[in-house]
Amino acid sequence: MTAVGSQIAPQAPAFVEDVAEALYALLPAHIRATDEAAGGAVRGLVGVAALGFAEVDAELDRFQDALFVETAPAVALDAIAALVGTPTLQPMPEGATASLRSFIANMLRYRRGKGTARVTEAVAADVSGQGTVAVEYYQRLVKLAHLIDPRPERLGLAPLIDGEILARMGSAFDRAPRLAAVAGVTAARPGYPAGRHALTAVGLHLNRLQTPSFPASPGDTVTAAALAGVPPMRQ
Repeated sequence: MTAVGSQIAPQAPAFVEDVAEALYALLPAHIRATDEAAGGAVRGLVGVAALGFAEVDAELDRFQDALFVETAPAVALDAIAALVGTPTLQPMPEGATASLRSFIANMLRYRRGKGTARVTEAVAADVSGQGTVAVEYYQRLVKLAHLIDPRPERLGLAPLIDGEILARMGSAFDRAPRLAAVAGVTAARPGYPAGRHALTAVGLHLNRLQTPSFPASPGDTVTAAALAGVPPMRQ
């Protein structure tokens, strides 16, 4: 961090004067009065010592700033990137919305994430730009193969007459009980992806919001202006 601090301009003289005044005010009043009467030699000595104190304080502030990606100087970003294994990027062009600082901060967010599903969900959301839900399919199973972990919260059969269960089938919010799949995830067959509910399978569901349209029935004579306004009351 010393190398980082050496590339930053020293503090302004006004800051050193403030430090000198703060140090001089710590002396007892009778010493300050005697020094003022004798010409201020002690004040001058404190002023010289204040320069060193100001440099130490500034270096400590720079060291504290370099510990965080939000406040670190540009010369310290490479060191933070190396700590979390951030890939090297080409310099960003002028006017780019992304920056090396934001890229490293996002990588730190991935490293701090606990669990594969959570981090994978965040990566998929950043790449696609859409809402993403990660599903660990083993949580949808009625029971595991060793049969020693009863799961009373998982029903034995899926009540398919429930409209909400039917609407969520195959989505990220599908709560219907399943049996463990032993086929590979990539060995899909028409109509159903084989191996989806394997113990090691994790799925990513993108939430693509769509606006439904309701076209008018054939032969409808109601105008668009009438549909946009308040409908008339019918007797």
